[in-house]
Amino acid sequence: MTRGARSKVVAIDIGGTSIKSVVADVTGDRVEFSQDRVVVTPHHANTVQALEGSVGQILEAVLADYAEGPVGVGISTTGLVSQEGIVVDGPAFKGYTDYSWAAVLKSTLSGSVTVMNDAHAAALGMTSRGSSHAGLTVCLVLGTGIGGAVVLGGSVLTGRNGMSGHFGHMKSANSLAQFRCICGTTGCFENLGSGRGLAFLAGNNNGPEGVDETVRQLSSDLSSAEAARASGEMFESAGHQIGSAIADLANALDPDEVLLAGGLLEAAGSGEDSPLMVGLRRGIKENCIPAIESNLLISFSDVQYPNLTGAALAALAAR
Repeated sequence: MTRGARSKVVAIDIGGTSIKSVVADVTGDRVEFSQDRVVVTPHHANTVQALEGSVGQILEAVLADYAEGPVGVGISTTGLVSQEGIVVDGPAFKGYTDYSWAAVLKSTLSGSVTVMNDAHAAALGMTSRGSSHAGLTVCLVLGTGIGGAVVLGGSVLTGRNGMSGHFGHMKSANSLAQFRCICGTTGCFENLGSGRGLAFLAGNNNGPEGVDETVRQLSSDLSSAEAARASGEMFESAGHQIGSAIADLANALDPDEVLLAGGLLEAAGSGEDSPLMVGLRRGIKENCIPAIESNLLISFSDVQYPNLTGAALAALAAR
């Protein structure tokens, strides 16, 4: 594709409860799409066969609308993803193990297929605007769990196996010892500092849907005179765990910036008085080396769909 020519890439974000997708415009090295073009497809079953069917329908619609087809497809997905783009383990879906989207879609598409872990895609999208993220940036996605990545000079540091950034599985002495994490161990930061941990405390065991229900209810309770105190205490406890994890990362990496995004942050709020942020800053203060803490920059991503943006950029780079 010649520089300056316009084309299309498809970005797909596979989450625990739905798939988001968009056809993005490519001009040179830029990817753009508008919010109203994002399509959300709920999951009807948690099997890899159902997942294949949903992705197939998305691409079928794209190919029907764009005769030339996309120059590439970028997929952001939950689960462990290798350097080669193989989903090594995707526990959200039955059968989503050692799975190659490139092999599955090769008969449908002529363009490239690029697959990334969703936190890596989010980090790439979060740092895609401007030059302010040119140094070492720690990106944290606060949602059902705690994911993220380290971005250095605009590149995501994926690690030897492509599986870096599982910050929520660092260990905390204050986590819920009785709550076995999805990684199979106990004591993970995200056992309390995430939507999944909050759902456990609230007694909602309805899987990913239960996590969403709990976070929405706690967010709503913050504006209720009767329920605000209990809700605020839960958010503050979660924030303290997140802040303690940030302190560990800051002590190890001394980053230029810590950049935050995710559904938990959106639900609880990022203002100074937000219980989540009060707890987060307390966790940093109590656990971070003072000389690092005094200059630690905490920022919030303003990218509307970081996972889709990162997946589109990855597809663009691979074309």
